[in-house]
Amino acid sequence: MRDYGLSNAKQVVLRFILYIYIIFVHAFHTICFCFQSGGSAGGLSTYLHLDRLSTLLPKAQVYGAPNAGYFLDHGRMPGVKPTLPFNYPEGIAYMYHMFNSSGALSQDCLNSYSSSDQYKCLMAPYAINFIKTPVFAIQSRFDEWQLGGGIANVPCLIGQNFQPPYKYDSKLILSC
Repeated sequence: MRDYGLSNAKQVVLRFILYIYIIFVHAFHTICFCFQSGGSAGGLSTYLHLDRLSTLLPKAQVYGAPNAGYFLDHGRMPGVKPTLPFNYPEGIAYMYHMFNSSGALSQDCLNSYSSSDQYKCLMAPYAINFIKTPVFAIQSRFDEWQLGGGIANVPCLIGQNFQPPYKYDSKLILSC
């Protein structure tokens, strides 16, 4: 490699970048199997970006297994003081517009909603209808974040442990 008048440090960095580029270009054309997964926000990201990964790896069999990323489009429980200043769908709508997220989402999904509802494509219950890559969703029956402090604010679930032993407060249980 010619030095083009660059210092040794800059030559090392440029060689490193070139080698990484060569490895990735070669790897993307030789990968035959890819499994994408993530938990919680990573699970949501799996729903949102699985088809893009599949497109990047045209010769590979690509599968996804999002874990706990299926957050419901659900408002707060009536009469309960919220733990967040907004409900989940409002927060997603804000993020969609704040970060101009349309370029990273499924065009099929975006085209199926009016411009005021395109933020829904950032939510798994809507995005999943447009995923073409095989997906096996892993989701617990009761999601503490969704039922407790994150979405619904069900009082008896706020602050519960994610695993046994669960704390039981008769006053809270009766409120459910």
